[in-house]
Amino acid sequence: MIHPELAPAGLWTTPTDLARLIIEVQDAAAGRPSRALEPQRAREILTGRVDNAGLGFFLTGPNGSSRRFMHSGRNAGFDAFLVAYKNGRQGAVVMINRNNNGGFINEVLDSVAREYHWPDYISPAPQQEYEPVPPSVQRSYAGVYEAADRPRLTVVFEDDKLFARAGDDAWFRIYPTSASEFFAAGNATRWTFIKAPSGRVEEVIARSGKNEVHRRRVP
Repeated sequence: MIHPELAPAGLWTTPTDLARLIIEVQDAAAGRPSRALEPQRAREILTGRVDNAGLGFFLTGPNGSSRRFMHSGRNAGFDAFLVAYKNGRQGAVVMINRNNNGGFINEVLDSVAREYHWPDYISPAPQQEYEPVPPSVQRSYAGVYEAADRPRLTVVFEDDKLFARAGDDAWFRIYPTSASEFFAAGNATRWTFIKAPSGRVEEVIARSGKNEVHRRRVP
């Protein structure tokens, strides 16, 4: 299938080239030699205006050492995201050959942030640990689950991992804390899969705070 997106998205690039651009912007903003921008222009680009939007980038994080600029990108079948610190030389670019899988991009960036000690990027709360569960057990949870007045929950098993999405929302990965209980990164909801006496999975319960949603598996 050909997608002739020449007007808004015809310029193809690589993570390496985008990382080079980030470095040039950071250098220029700091007054260091840059082959791409003058210092004044770089500072204008990284100055927040309406809704924290700069010129070509969006800005987030508190002013100071934690201030960051970022941008996302998408073509059919591909997603991308770049984020970098306005002050300093830290940043990253992630590209994936899939749409609606921002959860994976966030996982990669969170791992980079922890490894390189990015300031104020991730919550100081301890990471949720997950338990190794045999692929055969996780595969048994794949299916479609329904509840009245709730979006259908679809669970798939791919590359020895479980992914889920509600309705047409973005896919997210769910991690096991036991053989039947799962969580998603950055999400307070917990999912428990219930088996019938026969051993067949028949229900999933989503718990968030005091709320519970019971979805029955579609035969």
